[in-house]
Amino acid sequence: MRRFMAGLKIRQKIFVSFLLLISFCLFTTLYVTSTRVSEVIRDKTVNYSLQLVSKTMENIEYYLIDTKYLAKNIALDEQVNLKVTELLKPKSADYRSKEQLDTVLNKYKYLKTYITDITLVNDNGNGSVIYNSVYDDKYSIAEQSWYEHFKESGADSLFTEVHKSIVRDTTMGSSLDTFTYFQKVYDPQRPTRYLYTIAIELDARVIGDALAQVNSNQGWINRVYNADNDPMNGNGNFGFPDTLAFFSPSDSTSNRQVRMGGDKYTLLQSGSRDYGWRMISLVPQKAIMFEANSIQLFIALIGLVLLLFAVFLSIRISKSITRPLMQLMKAIKEIEKGNFDFKSNVNTGDEFKELNDVINSMAVNIKELLVRNKEEEESKRKAELTALQAQINPHFLYNTLESLNWYAVRKKEPEISEVITNLGKFFRISLSKGSQFITIEQEMEHAKSYLSIQKFRNANRFDSSIHMDEAIKERYSPKLILQPIIENALIHGLRNKESPGRIDIRVEKEEDGVLFIVSDDGLGIREDKLAEIRTALSGTKSTGTGSYGLKNVNERIRLFFGASYGIHIESHANGGTEVRIRIPILTETPED
Repeated sequence: MRRFMAGLKIRQKIFVSFLLLISFCLFTTLYVTSTRVSEVIRDKTVNYSLQLVSKTMENIEYYLIDTKYLAKNIALDEQVNLKVTELLKPKSADYRSKEQLDTVLNKYKYLKTYITDITLVNDNGNGSVIYNSVYDDKYSIAEQSWYEHFKESGADSLFTEVHKSIVRDTTMGSSLDTFTYFQKVYDPQRPTRYLYTIAIELDARVIGDALAQVNSNQGWINRVYNADNDPMNGNGNFGFPDTLAFFSPSDSTSNRQVRMGGDKYTLLQSGSRDYGWRMISLVPQKAIMFEANSIQLFIALIGLVLLLFAVFLSIRISKSITRPLMQLMKAIKEIEKGNFDFKSNVNTGDEFKELNDVINSMAVNIKELLVRNKEEEESKRKAELTALQAQINPHFLYNTLESLNWYAVRKKEPEISEVITNLGKFFRISLSKGSQFITIEQEMEHAKSYLSIQKFRNANRFDSSIHMDEAIKERYSPKLILQPIIENALIHGLRNKESPGRIDIRVEKEEDGVLFIVSDDGLGIREDKLAEIRTALSGTKSTGTGSYGLKNVNERIRLFFGASYGIHIESHANGGTEVRIRIPILTETPED
């Protein structure tokens, strides 16, 4: 491939490259699209089919629930229970009581068109019938195998498998397929005392009616099972694999494929948790993928058309690239020579036009950058000269203060000497050779000097204490962050206090930072004033609260370290004020 490309001109290389790239992208996209569309269509078809199966199972469950509530209403009917009690008595007026019971139960029987018979049975004995319709001739229910199954199960309620109706003398005939719901009835006053059993016979065609919609789908195979895994929608296998009838709900899945008679099917299942009934449907894979196959063929035809278009597009692109490319190369060479006033002129209206504008703009920016760098170098030299001159003034100040100190010592004025000494320390640390950072030990020494000066000025009207964690004294801090806080405490907290006040300064090490705490027992800050100060510190709103020293310190800390560091104030009127300053742990100055 490399040898083949080496012998081609640039236009031919671009043509081949674009053709290969477009073809690869095209076929990859078409393959992924075709596969994904097929998966989506299959999933939607399976989901729709599963919803249809679930809805069908809900329709079947409706008949089961309806029958259960019908049996419950019969069991709670006082007239029914009264007549049953009379029939259970020895030497009762048997025929008359049955006639009266028949009148009561007929109103339940004819409420539902799918109810073919209601029988009351005494299970304490040999399954003797308490009640049969006066006008119906029936087979003995005690002789039926499905009744024996109910008795052996020991359950209080049960739906049987499909069986022939026990009613012989009806227009429907004895060949009618039915299934029966048994419900035992107990004495409400004595729940453990059995009374009788209700047997409600249902027309099995209700299941077929519920399955009508799914049965209309071509190729579908559907079967309904009761809680005992008995098939409920007719006799025979219907070509249905027997092994599928015993899949547990936890094993079944709507995406599971099974093979039957050489064809693939998707197994769908929906069940009733309350009754244990299940519906299983086998959907032919051909039916699920029919629409997807049609779309795949359509996508293949589109791919062929797009491939021809890709060939045409590759030719056009190769020509459109090489024409303006030489003009841009000429402009780049001129800029390389230092000719920043050269302007290329490519008006293709596409990315080459943008690239042309970028090259021209780059030339202008480079020219301006060179001019700006020259100006910045001149400004830097001027600033260095100014800083050098400024260093003369501090030395003059230190020498003057030192002379005053010796003079105070000779005059035996120790207080004045101490103030001058602290003032010298104060200015020396404040200037710190122009550095923005000093050690925490120096910052605390600066605060100590300032407190000594203020005590002299205020005739020792306040006490103070300074505590520092020795482990962090060599760590670094922005300089002059404590002095504005102490000054605020003196002016706003202690100045108007009648009794002597106190200022405490602590420096503590946290897990990921250093915490400076300045607290006083002064007059505190009103709640509304405190809210204004906090708003000003957050920077969300410009206020006229004053406290410029606080804001200056807070802004410097946030400028150096970010918004997660800074000042937090807690205060109560007449309850003192506590200012917390949080910074990160610095083992070296950021200036280094």
